Amino acid sequence: MQNIANTTNEYSIDRKNIKVIKVEDFHGDLAKVKDKSGLFNFITSKLELLSPNIWFSFATDFSNGFSKVRNIKGLWNLLKLDGNLLSPKIWFKSIKMIDEKGFIVQNENGLWNLLTVNGIFSFFEWFKKITTLNDNKLLLITRQSDELCNITTPQGIILCETWFKTIGTFINGMATVKNQDGLVNILTNEGKLISKIWFKNIYPFKNDVAMVENADGLFNYMRISGEIIYPKYWFYRVSDFTNNMAKVALDKKKVNILFTNGTLLSNDLWFSDVNAISDTLFTVKDEKGIWHIINKNCDVINKDLNLKSVGKSYGNNMILIESENGLWNAIDLSGNLVSPNLWFKEILSYENDFLHVSLGFNNHRYVSLKTGVITEKEYKQIKKHSET
Repeated sequence: MQNIANTTNEYSIDRKNIKVIKVEDFHGDLAKVKDKSGLFNFITSKLELLSPNIWFSFATDFSNGFSKVRNIKGLWNLLKLDGNLLSPKIWFKSIKMIDEKGFIVQNENGLWNLLTVNGIFSFFEWFKKITTLNDNKLLLITRQSDELCNITTPQGIILCETWFKTIGTFINGMATVKNQDGLVNILTNEGKLISKIWFKNIYPFKNDVAMVENADGLFNYMRISGEIIYPKYWFYRVSDFTNNMAKVALDKKKVNILFTNGTLLSNDLWFSDVNAISDTLFTVKDEKGIWHIINKNCDVINKDLNLKSVGKSYGNNMILIESENGLWNAIDLSGNLVSPNLWFKEILSYENDFLHVSLGFNNHRYVSLKTGVITEKEYKQIKKHSET
């Protein structure tokens, strides 16, 4: 600072009629200075003002080649290292740097645009809103005219031809979007809609499959690629996939099992009801209300069994069944009866791999897949032995 003279707490720059009251340390070739009125500027190492024609009410240190400066009206601009403003004609209410190539700016009317480091606006249109997404890798823009929105790159490339009423949060590169009719789709962060169909609802993806409801209120399933799993039919009612299987219904009387590979349990037969015992064994109810046990090829297991009802599963290895005359038994996952020779008036509970059953008043038995039917006394002895 040898070329700056101090006189009564004022600094006069050599051979210049400029007086400042504060000079900060030089950073590189520039130092920030402040005059008596509180306005800021910069001087070079040659003691020349960087911006001789404009002083600022505030100025940041230079970063990435720019100082963010505010004029006496409270509006912002960007001062370049050559002393020129990045946007000499337009000052802004707000400026935010999004990457090393540009800024988000808001004009005096509250509208937004993108400004490149070369001082060029990315859009002819000014937007009602621009917000950053995905760590500034994407921007959400909202038009002033109709308040529809889209996504753009920081370089101002609008990624989708379709404009949306809303765009949700991007998760794993995808976001739910809603059109002007209130229908929804999935938009990728590359600006592509995954489906040509617009839906009334898209439910959360599980194992890359989502339940979807079309505009007519019918249901299907969509893969994360946008493929509809069973496009031949849309269903009156569906359930979540469990073990790659889901119960689907064309109407109240036509029910089937749909697999995630896009096939039905039966292409020819629809059932009054159907439940999966395992991935290869199913209970189905015919049009007369009788239950049967079938395999994946729709062959009937235990053809002599005409069941009145099918109960709950116990222990993930057996399921309760009720005969036409109201007696109960259980079948294993192969379709075999747990007690082939004896049916029961009631099945009371399941504990320690044993079914607790009743043959009538005060006549209890226990049944297991391994030991068959035993008396209550035998069961208590087995239980006592296992506890010791």
